[in-house]
Amino acid sequence: MSQPGAAPSPEPTRTTPTRADFAGRVGGGGGSVAVSVHGDKAIAYVCNGSTVEGWMRGKVENGKLTLTGKKQYPPHRVYSHQHCDGGRRGPRHTDYSFSVSTVSKSSGKSSGLYQATEVVQGKTIKAGWIVLGDGTQIGSLETDESGENAVTAPKLDVATMTARIGNVVLHAVPVSGVTGSGF
Repeated sequence: MSQPGAAPSPEPTRTTPTRADFAGRVGGGGGSVAVSVHGDKAIAYVCNGSTVEGWMRGKVENGKLTLTGKKQYPPHRVYSHQHCDGGRRGPRHTDYSFSVSTVSKSSGKSSGLYQATEVVQGKTIKAGWIVLGDGTQIGSLETDESGENAVTAPKLDVATMTARIGNVVLHAVPVSGVTGSGF
């Protein structure tokens, strides 16, 4: 029971950020995941640099992310200020579980999620890169609208935000929940 004139109870501490970026490797090795949260929206990308890749979009509600993509593998994620945990069922019912940390930009590292879309000879190609804290890049390039024909993406020059495929220059943009870029 509160005393007359006592200060009101403080608001509960928020356990989930409204703007955050996460990146890291998935369980079982070989792949990585990046997740960006901006307000009530989220974007995620799962990639192993060749045969497995998928972009997902969705919503944020009560500390959980509900995301779907073209390939319709059922995703499930929970997140907090420091980690994003979850899993994704991939092709041939492979499970990709993960627990990834927030991305740090303070040390000048360029870790996070990047994407580029270009039209080449009338066809749209889309590239995605996950850059980890140690500078490792994992990326794929979709060569058709279905995303079924993914190949390893060329190296992203994070200083110029470009990558080359022969004579074609891809101009990448960061996907960041912190800044809202790419949403």
